[in-house]
Amino acid sequence: MSGDAYPRPSDGSAARPERLLRTDHALIAAVFALIIIALLVVANIGMDVLTSMRAFVGGEGLWSKAQKDSVHYLLRYGKSHSEDDYQRYLQAIAIPLADHDARIELQKPMLDRAAVSQALVAGGNHPDDVPGMITLFRRYHFEPHINHAIQVWTEADVDLQQLARLGSAVRQEVASPAPDQQRIDRLLTEVDAMNERFPRLEDDFSNSLGDAARYARSVVFDALVAGALLALVLGLLVSYRLILRARDADERYRHLFATASDAVVIADHETGVILDANPKLAELTGIPIAKLIGTNQNDLFGREIPAVPGSSPLQTGDLVIRHVSGSSIPVDVRHNSGRFGRRLVDYSIVRDIRDRRRLEEQFQEAARMESVGRLAGGIAHDFNNLLTVITGHTQALKRLTFGEARDKVDHVRHAAERASTLVRQLLAFSRKQPLQPQPLDLNRVVRNMEDMVRGVLNEEIEIEMDLAPGLQQVEADPHQVEQIILNLCANARDAMPAGGKIVIRTWNAEDQFIGLQVGDTGEGMDESTLSRIFEPFFTTKPQGKGTGLGLAMVYGTVKQSGGQISVESTLGQGTTISILLPHASKSVAATFAAEANESTEGSETLLLVEDDPGVRQVLAYGLEQEGYHMYKAGNGREAIVVFDRHRDEISLVITDLIMPEMGGIALGEHLRDSGASIPILYVTGYHQDLERYPSEQLPLCRGFLLKPFTPQVLARAIRKTLAAVVDRQKAAATAGGGTGDFQAS
Repeated sequence: MSGDAYPRPSDGSAARPERLLRTDHALIAAVFALIIIALLVVANIGMDVLTSMRAFVGGEGLWSKAQKDSVHYLLRYGKSHSEDDYQRYLQAIAIPLADHDARIELQKPMLDRAAVSQALVAGGNHPDDVPGMITLFRRYHFEPHINHAIQVWTEADVDLQQLARLGSAVRQEVASPAPDQQRIDRLLTEVDAMNERFPRLEDDFSNSLGDAARYARSVVFDALVAGALLALVLGLLVSYRLILRARDADERYRHLFATASDAVVIADHETGVILDANPKLAELTGIPIAKLIGTNQNDLFGREIPAVPGSSPLQTGDLVIRHVSGSSIPVDVRHNSGRFGRRLVDYSIVRDIRDRRRLEEQFQEAARMESVGRLAGGIAHDFNNLLTVITGHTQALKRLTFGEARDKVDHVRHAAERASTLVRQLLAFSRKQPLQPQPLDLNRVVRNMEDMVRGVLNEEIEIEMDLAPGLQQVEADPHQVEQIILNLCANARDAMPAGGKIVIRTWNAEDQFIGLQVGDTGEGMDESTLSRIFEPFFTTKPQGKGTGLGLAMVYGTVKQSGGQISVESTLGQGTTISILLPHASKSVAATFAAEANESTEGSETLLLVEDDPGVRQVLAYGLEQEGYHMYKAGNGREAIVVFDRHRDEISLVITDLIMPEMGGIALGEHLRDSGASIPILYVTGYHQDLERYPSEQLPLCRGFLLKPFTPQVLARAIRKTLAAVVDRQKAAATAGGGTGDFQAS
């Protein structure tokens, strides 16, 4: 491999991502820029301070010269009485007096910058130095050296004021009509004596400013040194942190590269030669990485569909990768070009799509199962109508026949009941029946399922039932429990192709649970299969022999019912699946007894709305036999016409939920909106309607009944509904003090 080739994962020298480099460079530049700016600010402040101090020293020189000139010309004037000498005295003393005015303004709380500037310029200072002098005085007057210089300046100004007063006295005496030379000489002696004090003050002022300048230079130097050291420390710290970050980023990148779930290939853009690859590519091809380096990446892939002539040689999309064993693995390949150093490379992501293909197949299978479920639901509806007709007519025939003929009618009725059970099982299989938990005798369910279970087993398979006496009731949906038993027995059958034994056992478990167990003497399962037994679509059966949903449905139903499930299996010895279902809180027998003792006869007038003529006829006939007066309608529109004609006679409306032209819901809404207070009993052959249309959401609903049922069952439901209406009317009359009417829901 050439020197600029992509480094191997094992050498630990991978380049840092370009984005991280940009971030690090920006961080370094920002830190050092701030330090440099800070140093420049400190240096600038120091130069401003030193420049201002030099300006004050220069101003002190002008002040000293002017003071000496004023004394000189005043002494000459006292002897010569020359006006020219006096004017030169005034010109000289004006300079220190202007500095005096500037100091007075500078020491005021409210600074008049214009007045100060004018006074300092009048004192002979350069206009460019004035702003710095003002800033130095105002900002640093508290500094000991500068503060002492200001005190010396103030003391000198006091002497200067005295000199000005002596000058005024000399002027007044010389200008008098009879000048007294002796008095003038005394005044000049005072002037000369005062002149000897000024040099000491001037030296003290200059020395103080010199000390202040040296102190300022020392402070600035120390600040610059500290800043430089800070820059050095921060530079080392930042560099160290960036090195750590780069190393961490490199380690994370190498870890992600080496452990990626997809294969990553880095190849030369022009030649396609592989420069580097991660272990996943070696797993897909069966070739070590060392041997993959240097090969052409296009040699690894093939197309499931031949490429179009003239297309790009760089293969992308759904391809197959060739394994050394000769098998082809479906993969999805995506490319992206970029630069590594000075080399243009292709970064390829190769994803194993075998799981995706399996999921697609499972989804298609699930879609087929959903279609079967919908078909089963539709068939069940029509079949329920037929069963309603059959059971209704058998009930009527039983009243009219005797002896052997009556026995044959009973056989027909029993066959219809078994067909009704078959419909419920079909709906349970298609998962279209809602979960309706109720107190349940588990032993009774198992016994009722025995014939059905034997029907799905081979003749070589023996069934043994070990049902605990005195078994407590469970809280579960009976149809779902039947489906659980059927699924477990079907799985046990498939595990014993050469025959064997199935044991169904029940027992009273602890912690308010009832146990149900199905065991077989079949092939058993290994640990890997056992760990995935409840996964949807997982199956060990040959293609087309199973969907992998049976045990997943069992697991989901048990969990939804608040139960627990466990599996024990040993290869060659069989499998045992144990289920714990919650204990019931009420008795099944009491519920059945209460239903059996209820009255079915009545004399009220009812409106029956049913689109199936056979169902409508048999239900109307059966209810008439119970003593009811009947009006019939084939759909909601016909029912509205009949109801409007006989509104005062009708006590209850019985309507199918789904009908052509106008269904039961639309009929109920019309009656409610028209102000009718008639109770409605809804019936349906679609079990999923229980979930789709909750009874509290149906207009004027006072009951919901599922097909198939006999006229006697319907009559019992009618009695319950009418009794509930009467109870509500009595309760309303008691609460409101009136008769009370039925209220629309």
